[in-house]
Amino acid sequence: MITHLNVAAPSNNTNYRKIKQPAVPTAQQVNEMLKNLDKHTLAIYKNGQIHYYNQRNLKPVFLALKDFNNDFKDCYIVDRRISKASAILFAYGNAKNITTPIMTKSAQEFFIKQGINCKADQITDSVLDKNSKIKCPLEKSVLNTDNPYEGYQILKQKVFPKGIEYEKQFYKNGMSPEEYKILDKKLNLLYLNTRKNSALNFKGRLYDATAFIQAHTLLNRGLTNIGGCAIPNAIMSNTKEEALERIGMSTLSVTFAFIMPLFLLPKYNKFFLSKNSIVKNFANNEKKIIQVSKEYLTKDTQTMIKGIRESAKQLKAEADFENILQRFKGKEQDLKTKLLKAHEQILRSDFISTGLLMGSIPWIATGITEYKTGRKGFSATFNMLEEKEISKKEHRKSKLKRLAGTLAFAFIPGILLSKVVTNGLSSTTANIIKNNAQNFNYTSGVSMSKTVNAMKWAFTGFLAKLPSSRDKYELRDRTAREGATFVMFFGGDFLINNILGRLSDRFLGTKIMNTDKYKGQKIGFLKSFLLPTRRFRKLDNMKNVSPDVIKKTKNIGAILYWVSLITNMAVLGFTVPHFLNKMLRHSVEKDKSRNIIFKKKNTEFDLYKNIESLIKTNKF
Repeated sequence: MITHLNVAAPSNNTNYRKIKQPAVPTAQQVNEMLKNLDKHTLAIYKNGQIHYYNQRNLKPVFLALKDFNNDFKDCYIVDRRISKASAILFAYGNAKNITTPIMTKSAQEFFIKQGINCKADQITDSVLDKNSKIKCPLEKSVLNTDNPYEGYQILKQKVFPKGIEYEKQFYKNGMSPEEYKILDKKLNLLYLNTRKNSALNFKGRLYDATAFIQAHTLLNRGLTNIGGCAIPNAIMSNTKEEALERIGMSTLSVTFAFIMPLFLLPKYNKFFLSKNSIVKNFANNEKKIIQVSKEYLTKDTQTMIKGIRESAKQLKAEADFENILQRFKGKEQDLKTKLLKAHEQILRSDFISTGLLMGSIPWIATGITEYKTGRKGFSATFNMLEEKEISKKEHRKSKLKRLAGTLAFAFIPGILLSKVVTNGLSSTTANIIKNNAQNFNYTSGVSMSKTVNAMKWAFTGFLAKLPSSRDKYELRDRTAREGATFVMFFGGDFLINNILGRLSDRFLGTKIMNTDKYKGQKIGFLKSFLLPTRRFRKLDNMKNVSPDVIKKTKNIGAILYWVSLITNMAVLGFTVPHFLNKMLRHSVEKDKSRNIIFKKKNTEFDLYKNIESLIKTNKF
């Protein structure tokens, strides 16, 4: 835990004069503060006093944070110029009201996200360095974070690069010995805890990659496929041909998983947004309208408009989304209907193409095996059974029937389910789909949610693969293997994360489990098992949670995520194939025994018939 500085009174570094005024400054006082920015860099009004600061860059803000005990909550701030760097420091101090002549666009966007009221006469793209040539390094250092606590730590290292002694000397000027003693103690504790926590700071590229994988379900499934199906299943295969098939199927599965979001879905989005006359110009950000959450389309048009505008701020598409709203002014219900229709058409196309692609995978892999070996049965039984002879005509007929089954499972569920989802979203009465509308979103408009993936896997990908089974042994194996993968990916992964996350929240003080739905209510034993984990990308937005808890949640949550993923891979890659191979051998041996008994009975029957025939003809 990092302790904030808490020095008793404003130091002599500030030039302030006492004014008997109410807590909020008048317009005249604000104008006076703005006018005095010619002489000073920062002015802060609190409790009838105006504090002026004369330092340059971020030093006056750091000094003000120390003077006001890191609390700008009841202050009115007037700054000469606000960049995102200074904006982060004001947010760190819980500032609520700020005025400035000049503010950068990145600072404005940050203030909007933080809910901070800030007035500016001019908005500029960026702050340049003292030579007015390149972007200020302080501004650049915090462009990729919206977490005030994290930004404060980054900026502190930039402003005080020589560490604790340099910072002490900066604050020491004008302080009494008693004040400096308190400051010295708190700074020593601050730096000690910073060093301790830095060893556990799970951030940077690895943390960003973890958050990205969690947000993109297909990528998560691709990793599970490689680590839990391709390599381990090939190792656990019964024959060389089976191993090659499994590697081939996993490779195709991962390839198709990347083709879908990167190639097909952007095409679907563009085609159906254009077909429904929602987007006119695809060169700008109007196309991002497809990323507006479906939860905004389940209520009235005012909720939809509010949701579109909120999404526009996050997607940096305010002007482009306003163009769409202006085109549909007075026809908002028509816009809502068209958006729902576009989502239905995209979902249907996605379902069908997924079914066709995933259903084609075993056909391709088994077709290569048949071409190379000439054998038509399940490759796992090549060393266990002699293949029955079957005519080419019968084999072709069987293939056509099974291919028809694959096509049926690829098309029919996609058509029906996309309609069911749209009807649920547009229904005037509450239902499970409408209440969980956000679970049907696509991340960045291209990567399906876990709910959509589960539906597609269960009703298209899984069912479309079954007809390609070459015999009863492969049908049993594929049903069990795909079923176990489905259960582990959606159930096992959820259960592992749920148990580990709840234990961490209880004993380590993290906030991994998302309990926002219950708002402080007591959660029962069964309901606790249905709690989802928080999304890594939204951890910085948690309200009423200290920065230290957010940091701890990120660290431990990311580690537990990988523990869960690797555990899943181990179960799918080694445990499931072990039992399936055991069942397969048992099933083959059982069938072999039956065939031997059947042949023996036939032989005995033939012998009896021959003896009877010989007696009748008096040849015995």
